[in-house]
Amino acid sequence: MGYSFFLPFIFADLTEDGKLLKKGVTAFKERPSGVFDLSTCHDGLPIFVSYPHFLDADPVYLNAVHGLKPNLTVHETYIDLEPVTGTPVDFLARIQVNIDVNTAQLAAVGSPLKMKSIMMPTLWQEFSIHITKKMAHTISSQTRTPRVAAFSIATLIAVTGVCLMLYGAMLIFINLHRKRMSKQQQTPLLSDEQEVAVEDGRGGLDGEDSTNNNNIIG
Repeated sequence: MGYSFFLPFIFADLTEDGKLLKKGVTAFKERPSGVFDLSTCHDGLPIFVSYPHFLDADPVYLNAVHGLKPNLTVHETYIDLEPVTGTPVDFLARIQVNIDVNTAQLAAVGSPLKMKSIMMPTLWQEFSIHITKKMAHTISSQTRTPRVAAFSIATLIAVTGVCLMLYGAMLIFINLHRKRMSKQQQTPLLSDEQEVAVEDGRGGLDGEDSTNNNNIIG
C-alpha cells in the first residue's frame, strides 16, 4: 500500500562519500562510530543507544561482547508511507540501550573496580505502529476516489474532443461537396455560339421540311 523507507546508519557517523568513520564525538570522548550519546539527557550517566546487536556500528563494539549476531531483517528500522498523502501506515523502530563501562567506572569516585573498557548492551526494545484495516480502507478510498474522478473527467473531455473533431470534419466535407455540386449546376453544357449554331441548324431543317412538303402537295 505504501513505500518503505529503511533508516540505516542513524547512530553512525559517516563521511561525505558514505563511508563509516572510525571515531565519533560524544560528550566524554571520541568513540568508534555507531552509538549515540544520551548522557547529557540523563545527568551525565554513560548511557548510549544504538541499533540492536550493534547493527551498522563499528566492529569494535561487536568484537568486545560475545553472543551478538546483528541481523538486518530482525534489527533494522523502517517506516512505510502512503505515496499520495504521505501518511505513515507502518513504523518499526528497534533501539538498544548500552552502558559505557569504562566511563561508569571513572564516574564512581574511589571505586576500586578495574573493568575492561567496553560498551555493554543492557537491553534492546522494539517500537511498532501498524495501521488498522479500517483506517487503511478509509485512506485507500479517499485517495482512489479523486483519481477515478480525474480519470473519468479526462476521458470524457478526450472523447468529447474527438467527437467534435469528427463532426467538424464532416461539416467541412459536406460544405465542399455542396459547393462542387452548385458549380456543376451553374456551368452551361454549350456556349452561346454553340447554342446559336444549333438554333440555325434547326431553322434550316425546318425550311427544307416545309419546301419538301410543298413539293409533295404540288
